[in-house]
Amino acid sequence: MANITEKVESLRIELRRLNIPEGNPVFGAINEIELQASRDYYEARTDLLTGLGNERSLNALLEKLEPEREGIGIIALDIKGLKRVNDFYSRNYGDCLIMAASQHIKQSIRHEDIFRAGNKADEFYIVSGNMTDETQLSMLKRLIDSRCLECIEIRNDFGTVRMPLVFAHGSSVNNGLTSLYETKLEAERKLNESKRELKSRII
Repeated sequence: MANITEKVESLRIELRRLNIPEGNPVFGAINEIELQASRDYYEARTDLLTGLGNERSLNALLEKLEPEREGIGIIALDIKGLKRVNDFYSRNYGDCLIMAASQHIKQSIRHEDIFRAGNKADEFYIVSGNMTDETQLSMLKRLIDSRCLECIEIRNDFGTVRMPLVFAHGSSVNNGLTSLYETKLEAERKLNESKRELKSRII
C-alpha cells in the first residue's frame, strides 16, 4: 500500500510540475485509484465480519516483529460450540456469536493486537509484546474466567438464543531461541489440547 501511495503522490507532483490544474479530471481519476487501492488493501487484510485483522495481517505483523521476537506472546482462542450453533440454528446465529466473542475480547484486551484467523477464520489470536508467564495468565484470566459462567444472548430477526461464551485456549511466549512462527504453532498445539479437554462439555 505504501508503494502505491508513493507512486500516486509522485504522479500528482509531476502533474503539478506540468502546471495541470487540480480541477483537471486526471486528478479526480488519480484520487479514485488511490481510494480503491486503500479499500482493496483494507479488505485484503481485514476480517469484514469483526473488523479485526485477518490471517494475512497476522502473518505480516509476526514477520515485522521477528527481529525482536523474544518476549512476544501469542494467545489463540476458539469459541466452544460455534459449529453446533451453525449447524443447529444457522450461520446467521454463528456470526452473531463470533461478533459477541470479538466484542468481549476487544473489551478485555484493549491495548494488544487482535486477529480473527486460522484455517477457517474461526479462531482469534492476540499478539502481545513483553509478555511473561504472569502477564500471560492474567490476560487469559480476563478473557476466560470472566465469561465462562455467564450466558450471552445471540439475537437476530429469527429470535434469541442464550448460551455461555466459552473459549478453548492456548498460548506461548517466545524465548528468543525460536521463530514467532514456532511460537504461533505452540499456541495452536495448546489450543488443540484445550479443545479436546472441552469436547465433552455440553453447551
